[in-house]
Amino acid sequence: MSIIPSLSQFERLTALEISSNGLGNQALESLGKVFTNCPMISRLTLSGNLLGQGSGQQGAVDQFLLQFLTELDSPQYLDLSDNKLSDESLHPICKYIFANEDCKLLLFNLENNNFTSFGKRTLLKAYSLCPNKLTIQFKCGPLPFTEGTLKHAFNVQYELKPGAKKEEKAIKSMNRDKLEMRICRKFTNTGAILKGLPINRAERDKLNAILAKREQTVQQRHIVYIEDIRDLL
Repeated sequence: MSIIPSLSQFERLTALEISSNGLGNQALESLGKVFTNCPMISRLTLSGNLLGQGSGQQGAVDQFLLQFLTELDSPQYLDLSDNKLSDESLHPICKYIFANEDCKLLLFNLENNNFTSFGKRTLLKAYSLCPNKLTIQFKCGPLPFTEGTLKHAFNVQYELKPGAKKEEKAIKSMNRDKLEMRICRKFTNTGAILKGLPINRAERDKLNAILAKREQTVQQRHIVYIEDIRDLL
């Protein structure tokens, strides 16, 4: 995407959102170069794109996360929801986010991607063992509301009750931290989805012209309104 390299000139950029613009794996590599010149970025939202679609997903995600966590001064928010990421990205995600003690993210969103049930369970297990799980909020769904999901999410195991028969098992959590659980069903809109405006100069100029014309019309109406009041006076 041609506009991404030009973002490097905004050295004091602190938050960046590029949503619903069809970004692919190549865009992840371009963004990595932006981080070098814009180290103050702490919030990055890339939701609703095509990240992960096609070949080269694992390499692109690996390089992206490496630069995101090493080139930026204090990355805190990363939203990759509603993309095409699959199990091919599991290794770099677990390596850089969940197994990395130096990761200081406060929120990591992977909702509505193309992970399999195995991939989601792997992510939940990695999160439950993450050394920074008390400070990072992790979103990964939709998830099946099953006992297996709870087992992986909260690191639980089965144990026999004292004096109970073999088939009488109880679930015991091995996680001694205080936990918050939220179970909700999100509404899914099956109708047409409004696509984001493409980021290019022609569309930007067209939009600016429309907004300028609208502003001029509003000002003219305001002037007429003032003149009407003067006539009354």
